Formats: sequence, structure tokens, C-alpha cells
Amino acid sequence: MPAPRHLYTESDRELLRQALERKLAIRLEGRSACIKAAALMKERGGYAPSANTLYHVLQDATSGRKPYLATLDALSVFLGFKDWHALRMGAVPVREEPGLRLDQVYALPALLSRCMQQGCHAVVDDFLDEWRDRLDHVSVFDIGLAIYTVLYKHPELERPFYARYAAHPVVRAGFFELMADPDFHLAHAAEGIQQYLEASGPVSEEAGFRDRLFARAMLFRHHYLNGDGRMTDQGRVLYSDPLGRDALAIAPLFPATRYLTYALWYDVLERRTARRQRREAMVIDWAAERLLKDRSPLERNIVLHTLVEGLVQVDLLDRVLPDILRLFPEVDADAFKDPARIRELLTAREPNGLRVHFKRIAGST
Repeated sequence: MPAPRHLYTESDRELLRQALERKLAIRLEGRSACIKAAALMKERGGYAPSANTLYHVLQDATSGRKPYLATLDALSVFLGFKDWHALRMGAVPVREEPGLRLDQVYALPALLSRCMQQGCHAVVDDFLDEWRDRLDHVSVFDIGLAIYTVLYKHPELERPFYARYAAHPVVRAGFFELMADPDFHLAHAAEGIQQYLEASGPVSEEAGFRDRLFARAMLFRHHYLNGDGRMTDQGRVLYSDPLGRDALAIAPLFPATRYLTYALWYDVLERRTARRQRREAMVIDWAAERLLKDRSPLERNIVLHTLVEGLVQVDLLDRVLPDILRLFPEVDADAFKDPARIRELLTAREPNGLRVHFKRIAGST
């Protein structure tokens, strides 16, 4: 059943438009302004609607189309409110923790790269140690992006960096996990993930299980996309004894979705058609169950993007497209009509923080 459209008045439209103008510091008039606003929201991470969605929500009063409540909630969360109801009722925005955002692409990378090149490891050690007890702080994302920028610009620093810092909790959280690169632009990305894996705790511990699942799924992806023969061995480690529902329930959403999606790749690789067909149904059932719990725009984007990108990779999207549309009724079926539209959908619903910021990194070299 399609998701219901929400009651939305002209005063609601004006309220939301003014709030977004204040947040983004731009005038929202015309389609070009909506394109710019969508790009600004994407740069800031989290929910990033398409320019068309913003235009219909903020300016297109003549079509009579009503927005989905999920869209209004997501825009309200971006503005600092709990949900659309809180924004509409004039609630006080949720206060963000005050703190200095770090320059991830220019100043901080310049400092870190100079220290690494000159062997001033004590400075880097002290800097990273300051954040050990604040792994959920937004600046850990900034640190991860800065480290990625350094290693992208200076590939000769990669291996020494991995050897020294693969076990450091701030590097593991900010660089390896938040900057997980599905396109593997770094010259020695696989070696870094392998060192992260070797520094992980035992699989019998919850943290060790999560870390190992993340690393092995990323290594399998790397080997598969590069046609590396190690993909078979890595797939066998992951899927010879498949994880059950209880194990997947404690896994973070992104690694769990990757694990299940890449299982289809492994079945195709092994030419196990019957097993793959059973697994298709299991993946869809798991996604439906997980989306009942993880319902934020970012969480929905993680599941949608990972599934669609993965299914396209092995030419299975058409087989499960009705199920995808059932799970994501806010997505128009026309978005899957041809490869160009699918790419546009994937770009609009991109949940990966590094992909969102990569153009800035590449442009800073």
C-alpha cells in the first residue's frame, strides 16, 4: 500500500521554507535555489532530499500534491526538531552540543600530514587520544575525513599509518568506519582494512563480532569488485556458516545490510541458483523487519541504497523490484525504468559520508 500523503497547508509551506532559509542562509525561490539547497544539505551529511522533492514541498502549490509525512519529519530533523509535529507546534529545537567543527579538508590534513612526514608521531598520538572518550562527538567524523584526505593526497603515508594506528579507537571509528570507502580510492585500502581486522577483538565479544563483520564484508566487496581471486576465500569465511537473526540483530545496520546483500554476490559467484533464490526472500524479509525498527531517513537510505546497488551489480534488481517498491513506497517506480534513473536515485539517497564529501577531497589536491 502506498504511504499516505500528509495534510499540508500554505502556512505549513511558508513555515518550512522560512526555517530552511534561516538554516541554509539562502533564499529558496525557484528550482535553481532548490538544487543549491539539496547540495548544501548533502554536504552536511544525513538526510538530503532531491531538488525535485524540495521544489514540490516548498514552492509547487499549484500541483495539489501533498508531501509524505516521512519527508516532513526528515526535513524537521535536519532543522533540529524531533519531528514535523514539533516544528509545526513551535517546539524549541533540540540543542546541538556546542563545539568547534574541524576543517577536514585543508587545515587539519595539512597539520597531520606534516607531522606524519616528519615523524612527529607524539603530536598525532596526543591529538587522537584527546578524543578517545568522545567517539560519538561530531568531530570524530571530521577527524576521519581529515585522515582520509591525508592518505588520499599522500599514499606513501598509508602503510605506516595503518601499522601504527589501526588499533586506535578514534581511527577505527572516524576513519575506517565512518569513512568506509565503497569505491576504494586509496591505493592500499585493502591492506588497511586487513590491519583493522587483525586489531579487532575476538568474535565471541560483541564489539569484536561487529568489527569483524564490518571488515570482512568490506574486504569481500573489494576483492569482488576487483576480480581478485581472494573473493572466494573471503566469501567462504563469511557465508559457510551464515549468521542467524539473533546475530544480525546486534550488528549495526550498515554492516548487516552489506553482509546480506553481498551474500547474493557470493551465491552468484558460486552458481548456487537455488540457494540464491532462497536468500533473496530472506534478505527482503530481514529488511522489512529491520525497517520496522530503523525508520529514520538515513536508516532507510542505508537499506535502500545498499540493496539496490548490490542487486544491480549482479543483475537481480528486476527479480525483487516489487518487493523493493513495497518496502519503500515513497520511491516512484519510474526511478527504476533505466540505468540513468537508477543512478540518479542512488545519488539522491546516498548514505555514505565519504561519497558525499569525496569531490571536496579530490578537489583539494
